[in-house]
Amino acid sequence: MKTLVVGDSFVANKIDTYAKFLQDIEPGVDVKGLSGGGNDIISYQLLCELKKYDRFIINWTSTCRYDVLVSDEVQCRPRSTHLARVCV
Repeated sequence: MKTLVVGDSFVANKIDTYAKFLQDIEPGVDVKGLSGGGNDIISYQLLCELKKYDRFIINWTSTCRYDVLVSDEVQCRPRSTHLARVCV
């Protein structure tokens, strides 16, 4: 079974997270950590990957974060409490 773990930086970070430990003990686990991402981009990533996986583990983030989806290729989101935008 293919499993996707998707969430914010608590899923994939410079330090090992529960998702990394899960990858070590369970075959077929992919991790997509979206640092700084809000729940909108987490759910968008999940929907983009829906047909590729059998199981999902979703690590939702704080409702204080929000994302603005500009297109399928570019998403912009405010950076913390500043008004500057980050586009990736």
